Amino acid sequence: MTEKSLAYWTMDDINNHKSGYILNTSRFCLKDIKVLQTVLYNKWKLEITIHSRNRLYINVNSKNKFLNIIKPYFHYSMLY
Repeated sequence: MTEKSLAYWTMDDINNHKSGYILNTSRFCLKDIKVLQTVLYNKWKLEITIHSRNRLYINVNSKNKFLNIIKPYFHYSMLY
């Protein structure tokens, strides 16, 4: 996974939720979701938990770090 691929995934399938973000992974099996969680932590130290319906939640402690990683690759129309 690269910063660019994470940004593309985010532009396609993310939701704001309270103080963090939810990456929708509901079609993934739990084993693959845990792999993604581990990769995102090991590569960028993002604090992520698995929420209901197998979704990855990026918590408030990692929100700014996450935005700094993906923002350079976002299309200008998605910067709202």
